[in-house]
Amino acid sequence: MRSLNRYPHKITIQTGEETWIHLSSENQRQWYYKDMTIELVDASNGFQVIAQSPNLSLLRIQFTWEETFLPETKFLGDAFERGYGDLGFELLKPDRIMPWYFMAVYQGETTCYGVKTAPNALCSWQVNDQSIDLWMDIRNGTLPLQLGNRALEAATVVFSHNENHDPFEALTSFCSIMCPSPNIPKDPVYGGNDWYYAYGNNSEELILEHTRLIAELSSSNEVRPFMVIDDGWQIDHSSHYNGGPWHQNNQKFSSMHELANQIKAMGVRPGIWFRPLLTNTMNNEEHFLHSDKERDEYVLDISHPDVLKRVGEDIERFVAWGYEMIKHDFTTFDLFGYWGKDMNLRYTDKVISFYNKSLTTAEIINAFYNMIEEKSKGAYIIGCNTVSHLSAGVFAIQRTGDDTSGTDFGRTRKMGVNTLAYRMPQHKTFYLSDADCVGITAAIPWSQNKKWLNVLSSSGTPLFVSCNPKELTEEMIADLQEAFQLAGMNRSSAVPMDWLYNQYPSKWKMDERIAHYEWYNTPRDLK
Repeated sequence: MRSLNRYPHKITIQTGEETWIHLSSENQRQWYYKDMTIELVDASNGFQVIAQSPNLSLLRIQFTWEETFLPETKFLGDAFERGYGDLGFELLKPDRIMPWYFMAVYQGETTCYGVKTAPNALCSWQVNDQSIDLWMDIRNGTLPLQLGNRALEAATVVFSHNENHDPFEALTSFCSIMCPSPNIPKDPVYGGNDWYYAYGNNSEELILEHTRLIAELSSSNEVRPFMVIDDGWQIDHSSHYNGGPWHQNNQKFSSMHELANQIKAMGVRPGIWFRPLLTNTMNNEEHFLHSDKERDEYVLDISHPDVLKRVGEDIERFVAWGYEMIKHDFTTFDLFGYWGKDMNLRYTDKVISFYNKSLTTAEIINAFYNMIEEKSKGAYIIGCNTVSHLSAGVFAIQRTGDDTSGTDFGRTRKMGVNTLAYRMPQHKTFYLSDADCVGITAAIPWSQNKKWLNVLSSSGTPLFVSCNPKELTEEMIADLQEAFQLAGMNRSSAVPMDWLYNQYPSKWKMDERIAHYEWYNTPRDLK
């Protein structure tokens, strides 16, 4: 393999009329069509892409490198937002879409291709037997972007090539190149979350019981744990609705402010969940991106200044109530109408027409995320179902995979183990990588869940457990206490040793020891 640290051989633009036009260039650094230009400016490990188009509206930019790979080369791509148990190394698959970055591995050589975090375009890669393509989506929602007189800094493309280098180390190093200034908490993050035993049917009583357990399990730890109150506390929560408003709790809770104080009194740090963009109140149609009037459900338009103000006030309210961790969820699904696993290069088939039509979708999301972090005033933000490459460097913690389970260990293995392994290089380089909870119920044998608890607590990543304290045995309590002691230490990242060929790695290096996990029982579950 050869390093790709050079300029593309071809650049093609898609105009607002959906026609594709090849740009001309004499030096591969300045590309032209009429008064439209794309300039490639030298940057560390790559180049910055700057687009200007005073008159022509644009949809996408395609960069093409004439490059070939040996047949045995394996490729690892990233996910648009969370992983869905679908991450892993594969041989060449031309239709495969690899958002943000990818790595090619062949006999000890690794070559990484990506864009720096916080780009102003939605970026994905594809590789075929003759070329590499990078697609930059610079639409405003699903509409063409009219730049006018401004220059768009679309993204910074970066590369890395190593010989005789471990692929895990190579990708971890490349993540640091893509995100030079991550927002990393100084202390480990661990504790409880009620979702995977309550599943929305929570209450103040259950939260306090769970908090007492968390406090007891971590009684000897200097770094204090969190207790995150998940979906179910908000005033209009029901079996079919999990949106706002977020100014008040329902009848199962007395006061969210007082509950935060009670959690703190036990030596535990309070956290809270919300879905910021779904509401059931129609005030001004300009505030909504999507609506389902029959269900009285409306998705807020994050490009509108009133919406930014409204969500910012929710964040400020949680901080004033005393919450030190805020988990915000569903924003990618609410904006695009799809989960990341269902997206293609179009991202959505819904019509997205933002109130602010002067910015790219990525610019609008970047502004939204930055506002949330600013309003948090130091409280840790967990992004869940947030766009990974736009969250990196902004949020302290990122839910990097889809939900694990308190009832189906097969789902925990698929979503949890796969996510932990393949997004581990992003841990402490992008954010703290949260592969999701250990959901503890009678539906999953403890012999299975104990393995997931052990690999998480030994990995150096955040550890959250969901359980009903009344259902724990003495063995479970002892195992959880040991796990919390491990999770409360600043530990180096665990390394999946067999990730090149095992999508659910079972061999892990933790500090100086090698741990083996059998993720399947005998007989193998029928899924």
